[in-house]
Amino acid sequence: MELGPPELKGKKYPSKEHALKVASHFKTKIASAEKDSAFFIAGSKLELYPYCDQVSPLRQNRYFHYLSGVNQISGCYILYNLESNKLTLFLPNIDEDDIIWSGLPLSPEQALAKYDVDEVLYEADTKLD
Repeated sequence: MELGPPELKGKKYPSKEHALKVASHFKTKIASAEKDSAFFIAGSKLELYPYCDQVSPLRQNRYFHYLSGVNQISGCYILYNLESNKLTLFLPNIDEDDIIWSGLPLSPEQALAKYDVDEVLYEADTKLD
């Protein structure tokens, strides 16, 4: 964690722990939840102000943030598979035209090191063949 008490410095947000809590609650409500069940939650996207080239401040989806710890990246998704207990973060695809203005986005390797997830992929990897 970048901000907060010194004792949390160098520690990751407990995403997997939160996913397990949600899964446990889900399983108490639906008996057959372990097989073929998953959570897929979208994070918030940037919104442009009307008739302007500026974006409004990002307010992340609270459920997405609870399961991922991702606060300031727009257009992400989180997938938790109950059967395999696998937490996957999907980053937005790289917009090469935007790199000149915003710089390079977080790579999957950097995101894996920063967030408590099992796998990091790009949004394009959610498409089914």
